Amino acid sequence: MLSSEQLYVGAFKTSKDYVARSQGMQETVRGLNLGLRVSQLKLPLISSSSRQKKCLISKIINNSGQNCLNDSDIVDAFIQHFEEIYTDNRNSHLFIDNLDWCPISNTNSGLLDKPFNEAEIWLTLKSFAKNKAPGPDGFTMDFLQKSWSFMKQNICDIFKDFHSNHTINKVVNETLITLIAKKENCETVADFRPISLTTAIYKLIAKALADRLKQTLPDTISESQMAFVKGRQITEAILIANEALDFWRNKKERVDRLQKRLPNWALSPNWYYMCNKSQEDINHLFIHCPYSQQLWSKAKALLKWTSTPNDVQSLAQNICSLNIRTQKGLITFNTSAILLWKIWLERNNRIFKQQEKDSQDLWEDILAQTGLWSCKSKLFSNYDCCSIALNISAFVK
Repeated sequence: MLSSEQLYVGAFKTSKDYVARSQGMQETVRGLNLGLRVSQLKLPLISSSSRQKKCLISKIINNSGQNCLNDSDIVDAFIQHFEEIYTDNRNSHLFIDNLDWCPISNTNSGLLDKPFNEAEIWLTLKSFAKNKAPGPDGFTMDFLQKSWSFMKQNICDIFKDFHSNHTINKVVNETLITLIAKKENCETVADFRPISLTTAIYKLIAKALADRLKQTLPDTISESQMAFVKGRQITEAILIANEALDFWRNKKERVDRLQKRLPNWALSPNWYYMCNKSQEDINHLFIHCPYSQQLWSKAKALLKWTSTPNDVQSLAQNICSLNIRTQKGLITFNTSAILLWKIWLERNNRIFKQQEKDSQDLWEDILAQTGLWSCKSKLFSNYDCCSIALNISAFVK
């Protein structure tokens, strides 16, 4: 009679045959662009078993509202649905060059990049529950744990290959998508919830990376963030908000003093204090107000613009279309964005603090802030913020 270890060895030796047979049944879902191999959606065969009849998808309503009755139409309906979910045809403009990143320390950087060792892999493997469902390879975490003594070298070689090549082997990255009904009598594709069944090795690699990343999160996530870090819970934010609200309710006299200190026009959103006109309008505030026009005329001359847009939406589109990978584009982007922000701050300072600046002082603040923002970019690594602020016109030629 074979021992349990011999059975595991036999299962391991036949795993390549299993993969070879299963690969012929796989296809890539069109348009997902996820880099994952998923199984073709197949309908269960008709059987007398009540359980199989319950799992049978005999008809479905696709996203266009049409009834799909045959197998190929049903498969196409599911593929179309998930293609629409996982793809985005919109052109997104992401500006990350000038964000104020908080880099991790050299110690944490070394922790994330160091090679995986046997002890780390085994510690990660032991943390898995034994009764989890097997993946496409048919292996459970219980199998890997019990056969660690004679399989550890193979697993360590997989981790070594992943660390050196920065990619996961396609066989390891084999994923099956299974549909779980959200309710009885499902009629549409959206009534099914997809779950991904990944291989045991893929889960092991992902968990090892997550355990490393978990050690660096406290240094990279803000203290005010109530989630993603061990020891913090999102529910704490609700408790803090309730405590703050109860505090101010119990201190009603403080609220009364705050309301008395602010004039009545400060509490009205329809009063534009910068030029004493009622019915504040966003286009008037940022572009057409005489105070704003003085600033834009200076920016127009400095940045060599031929004209300025008449509304904020057009202005924002022009700013977002700039090529910030050039010195001219980055300077123009920073100056325009800071100018808008400074106008808004000036408006609030006049209302809530009774403080105001003339346009020349505010313009000098804008130039200084532009130099400070720009010097953080690699494009201006050879310049300090003062040199940039004093020579902006030279960079926009």
